[in-house]
Amino acid sequence: MAKIDSTTYREIKDFNKKEWKQADKEYYGKDVRWKEKTLFLKATEGKKIIGSLKMHIEGRVVEVSSIIIAKDFRGKGVGRKLMEGAENLAKKLRCHKMWLETGEGWDAEYLYKSLGYKTTTKLPKHYLKRDFILYTKFI
Repeated sequence: MAKIDSTTYREIKDFNKKEWKQADKEYYGKDVRWKEKTLFLKATEGKKIIGSLKMHIEGRVVEVSSIIIAKDFRGKGVGRKLMEGAENLAKKLRCHKMWLETGEGWDAEYLYKSLGYKTTTKLPKHYLKRDFILYTKFI
């Protein structure tokens, strides 16, 4: 019977490299070079940061994993500019798709829909047992 223990990436690195290489050949028909990158964007007014966005790229797909705007600057187009900046950067990096999740009924839903993101699925009782919506957009 298999025993399950916590570990570190360092301990499983060689195992993962070997097994994922084999799995990629099985599922994609070739050895795939999975390049991962995490990038950050900021919005400023003067020297003050008023918003930030974190995006993670893997397999030419971008996850916008975090976007936050200072309360006094919400509803003023800062989020739109950050999202447009993320999309432009993703296109330059030859990505083909972006996705994100946000709370159902949150104001941010209007922004994502206006930028062309489509509802992919509902995530019931997700973070802290609140409903979330997963959005995607092909770029």
